[in-house]
Amino acid sequence: MEALHDDVQLLLHGHHLDEYLSSTTNHPTNRNLPYTQQIQLGIASLTELHCPIGTREILFERLRRLRRQGNQRVAEYSVEFIRWLRKLSILQANEKEQLSTNDQLQIYKSAMPTNFQIEFRKKFGVRVFESIEDAETAFTTIENDFSFTRGLENVKPNAAPFKPVKTKTKFKEDRKTTTSPHDRQAKRSAKTCRFCESKNYKADNHS
Repeated sequence: MEALHDDVQLLLHGHHLDEYLSSTTNHPTNRNLPYTQQIQLGIASLTELHCPIGTREILFERLRRLRRQGNQRVAEYSVEFIRWLRKLSILQANEKEQLSTNDQLQIYKSAMPTNFQIEFRKKFGVRVFESIEDAETAFTTIENDFSFTRGLENVKPNAAPFKPVKTKTKFKEDRKTTTSPHDRQAKRSAKTCRFCESKNYKADNHS
């Protein structure tokens, strides 16, 4: 109840804060009442003045429809979730049936992306969490795992090692087709006249 009293004072400003304090700890009649009862009377006064009928349902619907958006971090979503939860808790202070921790956790988990929820069930199964903070820690672990996996997928593989072109075989082939000056001369002599260099013509024909 002390935490609730502190939250209310943080949310109120100016004459609204004065009205709240005057109906709780500063009220002459309420001053002799138990501390918890003083806060309950103050909350009832605020609710009557500033919260029309249906306000609680509106806040609850906003909380239930809250979703973790795009690149929003789990920690950022948790801050927003708790902010709406505190607003709702102020209106629940005088109610016998408040939003249970289990219901809070179900709403919190349902706001996560589908792949986060699947991984949550794989890692933690039917484990019972005691608070929103515990669930936040679990989903932050999942968030970090996904970030690490994406980082590995974005790493480009190393370039293939350089392989020198093999020229040995080509050299052998070139060597097979290459003839020496002596071979060329002998070949030409067999088919060409040495005197006139006419093909298929013997030098004896010139004598």
